[in-house]
Amino acid sequence: MNLDDFARLGRLHPLVLHLPIGLVFAVFVLELLALRGIKTRPAQGPLLVLAALFAVAAASSGWILGHEDGYGGESLERHERLGIAVAVATTVAALLFRRAERSPLATGLYRVALATALALLVPTGHLGAGLTHGEDWLDGPRKRAKPAPVAPAPVVVAETPSASEGTPAPVAEPAPAQVLPDTYATVIEPILAAYCTNCHGTGKHKGDLRLHSPEAILAGGESGPALVAGDLEQSLLHARAVLPLEHEDHMPPEGKAQPSADELAALAAWIRAGAPFTGHVELGVEVAPPPAPVEEATGSVPDEAVAPPAQQAKSAAPSAPPAELLAALDAAFVHHESLPGEEHALWLDVAAVAPTFDGATFARLVVPLAPWTVELSLARAPLDDAALAALSAFSRLRKLDLRATRLTTTGLAALRGHARLSELVLSQTALDDGALDVLLSLPALHKLTAWKSGLSGEALARLASERPGLVVVGAESAAVALESEGELAFTSDRPLPGFEDIPAEKRPINTKCPVSDSPVNPKYTVLHEGRVIGFCCPNCPGQFEAEPAKFAEKLK
Repeated sequence: MNLDDFARLGRLHPLVLHLPIGLVFAVFVLELLALRGIKTRPAQGPLLVLAALFAVAAASSGWILGHEDGYGGESLERHERLGIAVAVATTVAALLFRRAERSPLATGLYRVALATALALLVPTGHLGAGLTHGEDWLDGPRKRAKPAPVAPAPVVVAETPSASEGTPAPVAEPAPAQVLPDTYATVIEPILAAYCTNCHGTGKHKGDLRLHSPEAILAGGESGPALVAGDLEQSLLHARAVLPLEHEDHMPPEGKAQPSADELAALAAWIRAGAPFTGHVELGVEVAPPPAPVEEATGSVPDEAVAPPAQQAKSAAPSAPPAELLAALDAAFVHHESLPGEEHALWLDVAAVAPTFDGATFARLVVPLAPWTVELSLARAPLDDAALAALSAFSRLRKLDLRATRLTTTGLAALRGHARLSELVLSQTALDDGALDVLLSLPALHKLTAWKSGLSGEALARLASERPGLVVVGAESAAVALESEGELAFTSDRPLPGFEDIPAEKRPINTKCPVSDSPVNPKYTVLHEGRVIGFCCPNCPGQFEAEPAKFAEKLK
């Protein structure tokens, strides 16, 4: 067995870890029944042996798995020690079971070992769930961040002489200016906690990357720097989050909860501003800030009022597209399909009815579905800038096809600064070079199709230089000939096919039949006035000889 085969044994851990849990619990229940006089001994023995074997297998495979890259920390070490303890306690209980039938002391020790194994399963399972799903897995639904009580700002009273009595009168001085909260602590850190730190935190750090603290973020991981202040493309923390969902490097992975467009925009604005871990940054986007706490009669604060921003953003997201809107698409023959890997994400395509899909239809059928639309194809629909201005409401868009619409640079401005748009098709539109500013404002743009879009070669060259990672398809450029053929020269010196073996004195003087104007076949000739005349078939010589003067002009 080589090292790879040995490491592969660790991957068996998720398959076997649940078996000892169920078996130990089953033996414990049977032991309780035995105390009530019910005969359960014949079943307990085999179950205990299986529980011991699977507990040892789970502890061993877990220990191997814990030595893979991406795992580590105090939680893992505690989980490993407790897992070994469960295996030991279960094995001891299995060994004492047979003796328990003959010795009261062995019976007591057996029951202690069994109870110990069952008790150890609780913290072991809790730590294991924390390594896989996050440290607050068990109490996550009830856990809320409680804000520290804020004492009211004191009002300083100064005394000034009274105009009438000359006695001091209290004057309230203005309270100090409000200090804005740290953007990292109130916006960025909750986003990372919601989507990243389960796999890149204290207990689990895939790719040797941790994102639970400023120091860990700045340290980066195996793939490079997670954060480069002021540079979005070099900051993998943002660059991988805006890749297409199906891309192998997209983070979070497909099937996991994905950050919203507003959350990605906030992350991008924070990085552009230098990614400060202290101080306030104007993000230019609202990321569902927590509402002001509402004091109830008991003085307590409702849990909903203090939910983290990332959690509030998810709770504010639409649950599912209304069935009546989808039914209207079906009735209008507009294709719609749910996309895998992202909750309530739609792909809409108007190809079947594109020629008649005007602005009014777009506003009635598609615009109401903006909160759910992730991929949208409006190709060949007669939509102008006024209709396409509604695209500004489609914050979840990743792919957009506007090919052969009536789009101009004015209408494209509706997409300015879109945080998630990664693929854009603008072929056969009426843009100009002014559209370049809008395209440069799209931080997630990964692929652009610009064939006959109106963008000049100079504009596309500038776009390529400023966005080196952008793939531009259909950019028109001057073609350079790799090789050219010389000028063709035609000559009549070469004989027609079939004439090569005919002596020169017997070759027809003509290449076309004077009767039919078809190519001459050298098999059919006549001698007329000392000249050999050729024909295309055996029928033409007779017609020629009957009226030679009729064809004389063609033989000159």
